[in-house]
Amino acid sequence: ENAWRTALTGLDEPTRLTPHADSHASVTPHHRVVALPPELTQTLTGQARRHELTLSTVVQVAWGLLLARLTGRQDVVFGATVSGRSPEVPGIETMIGLFINTLPVRVRLQPEETLLDLAARLQREHAELSAHQHLGMADIQRQTDITGELFDTLVVFENYPLDPEALSEAHGLRVTGLHPHNDVHYPLALIALPGHRLTLDFTYRPDLYSESDIDDLVKRFTRVLTSVAEADPRLLTRDIGLLTPEEQRQAVTEFNDTAREVTTAAVHELFEEQARRSPEAVAVVFEDEEISYARLDASADDLARTLQSLGAGPEHLVALLVPRSVEMVASMLAVLKTGAAYLPIDPDYPRDRIAYMLDDAAPALVVVTDATQHLVEATGRPRVLV
Repeated sequence: ENAWRTALTGLDEPTRLTPHADSHASVTPHHRVVALPPELTQTLTGQARRHELTLSTVVQVAWGLLLARLTGRQDVVFGATVSGRSPEVPGIETMIGLFINTLPVRVRLQPEETLLDLAARLQREHAELSAHQHLGMADIQRQTDITGELFDTLVVFENYPLDPEALSEAHGLRVTGLHPHNDVHYPLALIALPGHRLTLDFTYRPDLYSESDIDDLVKRFTRVLTSVAEADPRLLTRDIGLLTPEEQRQAVTEFNDTAREVTTAAVHELFEEQARRSPEAVAVVFEDEEISYARLDASADDLARTLQSLGAGPEHLVALLVPRSVEMVASMLAVLKTGAAYLPIDPDYPRDRIAYMLDDAAPALVVVTDATQHLVEATGRPRVLV
């Protein structure tokens, strides 16, 4: 328990791709089986051996990177199935039964860490926990502050010998039509089977994932594995991308193709144009009050003339100490009509903060209301009452 508590320290939320789904619903899972090309399998295996990594570690690192990108997090956790027949359990060699266990695998990304260093660190962390793989998942869960399931995805690396011919030689019996079948109760699982071609069996709930969803997952996971297989020792984890060249082009080129003609008119000029087009249309609604474009424009014009007579104009600043209201909108338009800039100040700010802002900005005028003019009196700034 101490070992697992240490391993999961700081984990503040679960990693779930389908956080709102009922993970215990009884739904017959679907499978999508993909066999990697022999060349990629060979390159991936060679990369692992060169850096003293197991292929299982490589698959788990790739899954962790995929989850991190899909969830936007740097600290993710998923399940892994282990044999569970730990030698630390007294008498385990004489016990009969299925001892497989599901354990959490935590992958913490560090921006400046290389991909291969991440894999080596994850393998070391697994080795440190290997003596404690017999602890039940419920007992492990209790070592965290997280309620509910820690994860909703599972990785299984099936690396056990199965020789149909050897089975056929036993006791003169012949075994034919042998087809192993795996189902899991997690919404999404990856079952990896090593061999001449690394086989990936994606098991998923069809009510939560569509076929196109799984197609995308397969493409992205294969892309991560390819990055691992071809990784330069200096390749950083943050540089691993999941986008295909087509998706990259779409994101950078097509989605950004938003150029359009933009008028050179100022904001208040655009407003005046709208007021001419639809003078009686409602421009502003505040609580029970409504005002048309024509009335709002006339009100702003009146205030603008007053402000100009008091010195407001280009290269000047006018502070607006006006609460949310129709008058606030009219005051903003009025200042713009004079060519000055406005500084909005929330009347709910502490008085000291308001005084500091007025002193620091040094506006030529301060527009106030009956309810806010007392906030300016002590500053000595000239004010206009609306």
